[in-house]
Amino acid sequence: MKQFELYAFNVLYEHVHLILQPTGKHNISKIIKSLKENTSRDLNYIIANRHHEGDTSTCRLRLREEIKKYRKTFIDKYGINQCIVPQFKWPARLRLATKSLAGGQKSFYDHVIRNENDLRKHYNYTVYNHLKHACFAKLCGGLPENWKYNSLNFKNMIDEMD
Repeated sequence: MKQFELYAFNVLYEHVHLILQPTGKHNISKIIKSLKENTSRDLNYIIANRHHEGDTSTCRLRLREEIKKYRKTFIDKYGINQCIVPQFKWPARLRLATKSLAGGQKSFYDHVIRNENDLRKHYNYTVYNHLKHACFAKLCGGLPENWKYNSLNFKNMIDEMD
């Protein structure tokens, strides 16, 4: 995985929002490519989909025992016949705000953070984006604010902003 600091995220069903900053030699395009490849491979491992496109290596999840539990839970619930569970693929749209210059790529939209006000605006847009989507009300027990797949619920994964 390419090196970056993660400041905020929101994972929705059809798109993902990230605020990140590269910390190593790799640019945004390489970071996103690496993120997509690793996440797709690992999620397909969890859902027992062994024949997914683009798999270039074996699962390298650090929390192997935890992942085995997720996989067992998934298989117990849905079975090994994956015809009812589609292969995981990254959304066609990926909105990204970054604190450094970014190269363009069709698989994501990027924005360079210009100042504190711009950062605050994009941070709020990112972490509360699920509230804009009415379909989440049904999925979150009628309360879109209960959406759990954002950085507000995973503070231990988030880097502090300077």
